[in-house]
Amino acid sequence: MSIIIDQVLTPDAPHPTDPQRNVAGQFVKGSSASPGRRKRSEEQAILTAIDAACPPEELQKLLGEAITWAREYKSPKAVMAIAQFVVGYRIGTPVQRSISASGKLENLLSRLGEMDEDEFSVLEAEMRRG
Repeated sequence: MSIIIDQVLTPDAPHPTDPQRNVAGQFVKGSSASPGRRKRSEEQAILTAIDAACPPEELQKLLGEAITWAREYKSPKAVMAIAQFVVGYRIGTPVQRSISASGKLENLLSRLGEMDEDEFSVLEAEMRRG
């Protein structure tokens, strides 16, 4: 019993199952929740393994076959997937932006969607008047 009390009184004591967390499950000072980026040497080892499994010549051949197949089967989805892959690796993918709506905005949009045409016309006229 006194061990448990001691651990509660010393919250920076390591958690029994995770040395980076205290008894309350919080991260102790100096530890990070994120493992961070891989070391450059690890990344290089992965790239070397990928190159060994699929050298550039083989990748070029596979891309050519994929393009031929996509055209042969007239698959716009396949053509777009290949184009996105190639462009993504040649010039990078565009920045993805997302807009999150608050609850009030979601409610307003929901209400606008439920309005009939007459209600919407009245609201629009009021908004135009300022």
